[in-house]
Amino acid sequence: MDPMNVESGLSGTGSVRAATTPAAQKKDSQLRKAAQEFEAYFVQQLFSQMRKGIPSGGLLHSKGEDMFRDLLDEQVSQDVARGNNGFGLSDSLYRQLSLDEGRRGQ
Repeated sequence: MDPMNVESGLSGTGSVRAATTPAAQKKDSQLRKAAQEFEAYFVQQLFSQMRKGIPSGGLLHSKGEDMFRDLLDEQVSQDVARGNNGFGLSDSLYRQLSLDEGRRGQ
């Protein structure tokens, strides 16, 4: 063994949250779910504002069509948020809130 070459088995403390108690894991999953729900709400608001920019009307326009579009936007936004990366907002929000939670626990 070379005394000048010291290797450590430590790879950082980035994954400390992985080895926590079941209560902390539950809180962590609730935080991730809240971040995804926020992203879904944000995307739904984007869709809503984009639809306002599209002229509506015509012979077949009705309140039922408006309601269907709102439901469609809600479902698509939830699918986007639950997707692999979505817009990435939920991941960023989760990371930031996890860091804040870690600072409060110290």
